[in-house]
Amino acid sequence: MSIRNFLRAPYAGVILSLLAILGCFGMLAFVPYPTLLGWTREDAFFEVGSVVGYWLGALACLALMRRDARLFGLSAILVFLLGARELDWHKAFTTDSLLKSNYYLKSAAPMSEKVIAGIVVLCIFALAIYYLARYAGPFLRALRARRAPAISIACVFGLLGFTKVVDRSVSVLKDDYAVRVPEWAVQLQTALEEPLEFFIPVLILLALYQTWSESKR
Repeated sequence: MSIRNFLRAPYAGVILSLLAILGCFGMLAFVPYPTLLGWTREDAFFEVGSVVGYWLGALACLALMRRDARLFGLSAILVFLLGARELDWHKAFTTDSLLKSNYYLKSAAPMSEKVIAGIVVLCIFALAIYYLARYAGPFLRALRARRAPAISIACVFGLLGFTKVVDRSVSVLKDDYAVRVPEWAVQLQTALEEPLEFFIPVLILLALYQTWSESKR
C-alpha cells in the first residue's frame, strides 16, 4: 500500500495515534530525561511545533472554504484558537487566565478588563456551541459510515481528552490528595503530554487532507 493510499484509509488516524503513543514510550525508554525535558519545555520543539501545526491547519481550512464556506470558515477560527491557547494567549494580555472563574470573582484586575475578557470568552463559547449544534449530527453520521475524516477527528477528541488527563494527573495527586508521586510517573507525564499535544494538529491536517482527497475522488 502506498503512503497516499494509507493516509486515505479510514483507520489511518487510529493507527498513527497508536504509533504516536508508542513513540512517546520509546522516547521515555531511550532518550535521556534531561534531553526530553529540553524538548518539551516551553517554546521548544514540541510546543512550537504544536502552534505551527494548528495554524497550518487553520490555513488549510481557509483553502477548503470554497467547498463549504461556513464549515471550514468556522473550523479555521476554532483551529486558530487552539494554536493561540498553546501560546497562552488566554493569559498573555490579562491579569490572569480569562478561562478561570477566579479571574472574574477574586482577581484585582480592572473591571473594564474583566468585561472585555468576559465578552471574548462568551463569543468563543457561543461559537463552539453553535459549531457543535450545527455539525455534531453530520459528524456522528460520518463516523457511523466509517468515513476517514470523521475517524481522524474522533482521534483528535480522544487525544485532547487523554492529554488533559495526563496534564492534570500528577498535580491532582500531589496537591489534592497528598500522594507521593514516584519519579517514573513524572517522567511518563513528560514523555506523553507535549509530544501527544504536538500530534493533535497533525491529525487535524490528516483529516483535512482526507476531506480534500474525498472531494477530489
